[in-house]
Amino acid sequence: MTAVQTGDAAVPRFPHWRQRSDSWREANLYQVKDDRLLIDNDEDIALDRVDEVRFSFAPGPLGHTGFAVQIVRANAPSITFTSLRWHLLVQFSRDDPRYRAFTLALAAAVSRSAPHARFFAGKSMSAWLADVATLTLIFCVFAVAAFQSLEYGWDWLCAAGLALAPPSVVPFMRGAMRNFPRPLPRGHVPAGLVPSDGAD
Repeated sequence: MTAVQTGDAAVPRFPHWRQRSDSWREANLYQVKDDRLLIDNDEDIALDRVDEVRFSFAPGPLGHTGFAVQIVRANAPSITFTSLRWHLLVQFSRDDPRYRAFTLALAAAVSRSAPHARFFAGKSMSAWLADVATLTLIFCVFAVAAFQSLEYGWDWLCAAGLALAPPSVVPFMRGAMRNFPRPLPRGHVPAGLVPSDGAD
């Protein structure tokens, strides 16, 4: 897995982020300008139609820290921006300062343009409960395997299972704790769900 710290070749004028809408397409350029979200300079979205902004923890493979912000609009598809940008199956890039600046600008623009918009931290309740169910299932699998190993006298297998449990469970626990659903004050960007000011 290769992580690349990268910047965009041609830097646009406004807070921006590049992201693919589909894995086979070129990355789209999103820019926050006043009360609009510009897309590749030939399309824009009125931010006063945003109903919901949701920040979440979205880790990548092998424990790489990642974040996501989603804007939900009435009668239109939602858009999710993620801090990890995939290029190949084994390579991704990240630009935490730029993602942070884009996220802060997006939240501020929605707060100004859409006083009715609601801000949330974490996943939706249904998605969070699904994560908790997955975490519980993992615990149960390890517990049953350890119990059966001891029952059959396979102490070495029990020890191996207990050694493998923390790296398997801890990422799910971190995600579940950070993604507990909770409302936010309008325009607030929660610490811990966006890259920090320093290196993440």
